[in-house]
Amino acid sequence: DPVALRGERWFLGRIYHYPGGGVHHGVPLSNYGGWWLVGATILGLFAWIDRRLPAEPQRAGAGLGALFYLSIMAFCVGVAGWIGAWEVAVSGGLIASPIAALALGRALLGQPRRG
Repeated sequence: DPVALRGERWFLGRIYHYPGGGVHHGVPLSNYGGWWLVGATILGLFAWIDRRLPAEPQRAGAGLGALFYLSIMAFCVGVAGWIGAWEVAVSGGLIASPIAALALGRALLGQPRRG
């Protein structure tokens, strides 16, 4: 959302704003709580589906949900850099780095089946 708030600097345009602003580059923390809830729900559904797949497809698709979210984050960090919002790009990159490492590890190594 810090990148979307700077929409007038790229093709998105100014589509919304937070009247009271927020502590993270103009975005209130409650916004991130909502995104966390949506992301956790979707990743939970992906994990539930993965556990019901046969062993081979499960290993082949391990971590796709996390990689999907990582690709969105990479896009946002890239756009932030492209429009010159370096403080947003750097903070987004720092936030995404541990998530990226976990997602990449799971995608490359898979997750052993339990039970």
